[in-house]
Amino acid sequence: MARHSDLVGELEALVAENPLRERLRGQLMLALYRDGRQAEALEVYREFRSVLRDELGLEPSPQLRELETAILRQDSLASPVSATTGEPLTRRPVTVVCVLLRVASDAGMSLDPEAYEVVIEQAVSGLTAVLERYGGKLAISADERLIGVFGAASVHEDDALRAMRASLEARRVLTSEMADLLRRYGVSLTCRFGVATGEALVGGSAPLGSAGNVNAQAVLLRRPPSLARSSSAGRREN
Repeated sequence: MARHSDLVGELEALVAENPLRERLRGQLMLALYRDGRQAEALEVYREFRSVLRDELGLEPSPQLRELETAILRQDSLASPVSATTGEPLTRRPVTVVCVLLRVASDAGMSLDPEAYEVVIEQAVSGLTAVLERYGGKLAISADERLIGVFGAASVHEDDALRAMRASLEARRVLTSEMADLLRRYGVSLTCRFGVATGEALVGGSAPLGSAGNVNAQAVLLRRPPSLARSSSAGRREN
């Protein structure tokens, strides 16, 4: 308990300095809950939701909402999942959507770290929601590189078509729905999409197995017109 109490103090200071950083809010909620302070953990979520709505007109990400639900249910969140659990590995065709993002300052000045974090977090949240709406899952989120997978968690005959439709909707979300946020911070967001289909080992200790290794990024970098797209949002017109 003492370790979680110490962590709470550190996270509260970081949240005070970075009130729009969703990742920090989630970590604070988890630390409070593990310290036996469920009501305070839920209050952190309610406060963040209010700040997002008032400041940016946005909602918390699906991941943060799921964490709130788990805390409301009083789920056990203290122990990580055992590495030995999971389904047996199986070979299966999957379709991968790779998204490369680039956040830049419109004024040509150095990029504010808070602006970068907020834009990336909202991009990840938007992409995650789109992928799940079409039956996919976010497999990798590494700063400006995001990879979604179709056909790993559940299989559909039209997974490739679902992936293409998801990439088109994600492009709209990243360019249109985030426009106000980008203008507020004075930044631009450039995104490129790649889609590829191949075989992967699915299951084992990681639910998505090696699906993230299907080389959609190579497809993206080759930029075939039907698969790879580039777009920019938030740039001011002179």
